[in-house]
Amino acid sequence: LILHKVYFRLVNVSEQKEKEILEFLKIHKNVAWLVRTEGIYDLAFALHTKDIIELNKVLLEIENKYGDFISEKVVNRVITGEFFHRDYLTNEKISSFRKEIVFQTQEEKRKLDEIDWKIIAALSRDSRANVINISKNTPISADAIGKRIKNLEKSGVIKNYIVVLDNSKLDQLHYKVLLKMTHFNEKLERRFLGFCRQHRNITFYNKNIGAWEIELDMEVKKSEEFREIMREIKGGEFAMYVKEYFSLIVYDIPKFDFVPMIEL
Repeated sequence: LILHKVYFRLVNVSEQKEKEILEFLKIHKNVAWLVRTEGIYDLAFALHTKDIIELNKVLLEIENKYGDFISEKVVNRVITGEFFHRDYLTNEKISSFRKEIVFQTQEEKRKLDEIDWKIIAALSRDSRANVINISKNTPISADAIGKRIKNLEKSGVIKNYIVVLDNSKLDQLHYKVLLKMTHFNEKLERRFLGFCRQHRNITFYNKNIGAWEIELDMEVKKSEEFREIMREIKGGEFAMYVKEYFSLIVYDIPKFDFVPMIEL
């Protein structure tokens, strides 16, 4: 499977029509992630597809149905993504970081059976799901489910478990920053990733091929904190490499489920 992120700017859309578009994307089998944003784009979502042909088919399906309400569309190929610890929540600096989550890899694919997919789907909906409850939808015991989960983790099929916060309830802001870089070679990329790993308010990093090279997620209490982080990036060692950037405020996450909805 390949992963692309799509950004839409909407036009002439009523509240009812926007809800219809959101619901369509939320239940679509290829959509893994969906957010509503404020800024130059109104919606962003991630698409799992087998290949470019299927990607084109899904995009045409959306265009045929809602094209009259889409004034701009950007499609980026996701290469890697990495989540970081939220150090700001404990006011402590943690030197370690989350394992890298690679969405597109050249590693040998592991063949999964129907039971493995059911386990992964259950954990994607609730990472604390009880093995007894998971086993009710499979022909094997809870002990066997537990062993399969350990094997999936050991083999790297399950790389990590993450928390999706409702930032509005924490009285804080969730920014997504879209960075266009120049002279972004391998050495610079490693340095910039290292900077992001160590920054307490940067929670996610991903590299793309497309309209911009890097996406960052930041969680802050006030907009001034966000501006300070951007001053660090634009005014520090990376100043000459940041060609342009756009910022969005993520205010709603209707879907976060990176397990593809395959037919079982």
